[in-house]
Amino acid sequence: MAGFGIRMTHKDQGWDGELMRLERRLADPQRALNEIGLQGLRSVAQNFRAQGRPTRWAPLRPVTRRRKGARKNKILVDSGRLRRSFTHEVSGSQVTVGTRTKYAAVHQFGARKGSLGRKMVTISQHTRYLKSGKAVTVRSHKRNIISPWGDIPARPMVAPQPHDIRIFRKILEHYSATGEVQS
Repeated sequence: MAGFGIRMTHKDQGWDGELMRLERRLADPQRALNEIGLQGLRSVAQNFRAQGRPTRWAPLRPVTRRRKGARKNKILVDSGRLRRSFTHEVSGSQVTVGTRTKYAAVHQFGARKGSLGRKMVTISQHTRYLKSGKAVTVRSHKRNIISPWGDIPARPMVAPQPHDIRIFRKILEHYSATGEVQS
């Protein structure tokens, strides 16, 4: 079994009581793990503000910048849904920071053109404007598309930095020493 154990073999200068208190604190690390999860969320938020840490995320391609319009300088932020979707969950002796947003993994790890497969889509009737200014009606039709239609570089949102790891360690050290959560 993974984990740790404390075995008290003798009573010496009050250590038995302290060891028992330490054992109780470490047996229920929920509050400390919750604080680590909150710090993890702050780290994710900082990654979005900095647009990647320690290395900035790959810049957007010109076609994406044109599509985004006024929001063209914010990578991974269109509506803000992805950024707001991150949560943390404490379960047993672990904490998880992440999101259930389906497209997050593609942005976290990146994806090669066509790596997510193909699918048939229906293109609705629409008007296309030619360079000459002439309007042309395009009839409804089906098209087999690949996904993604271009390479998507990895842009890690969950990327704890050495500073974050030091804070995680301080939280655990303080909790194991005092039984209190230091925020």
